[in-house]
Amino acid sequence: MERNQLRKEGIYIEQGKTGAKQIKEWNPRLKAAVDLALSVQEVMNFRYVFCDKSGNHPAQGTLRNWYGKARDQAKLNHVGAWLPNFTFHDIKAKSISDFDGDNKKNFSGHKTEEQAQNYDRKVKVTPTLE
Repeated sequence: MERNQLRKEGIYIEQGKTGAKQIKEWNPRLKAAVDLALSVQEVMNFRYVFCDKSGNHPAQGTLRNWYGKARDQAKLNHVGAWLPNFTFHDIKAKSISDFDGDNKKNFSGHKTEEQAQNYDRKVKVTPTLE
């Protein structure tokens, strides 16, 4: 993610597959996460929000290592049930599943409602017949 994607309203995103453009609105947790990422950079004029010590975009292996370390640290600090083997893709599915609004298609950036529903992993509760 590049710094020029950070806007007053949120984070500008253009989906790679669909080309859909959207701005993910700031919420307190997202804002805190981005602020934390920016605060740990040794030089503040970097192009990327997440970068190495030279200001370069980290290689995919480096991102995978960072993600693994963060996941392992979260596992140590987390109390309760834990699913240690989740991926970045699972995080997207979780956010779509947890979305309470009516339009998951717009929220997720998918072109169709069916595509968005494929990511919705929340178990549906249905009424029983009387």
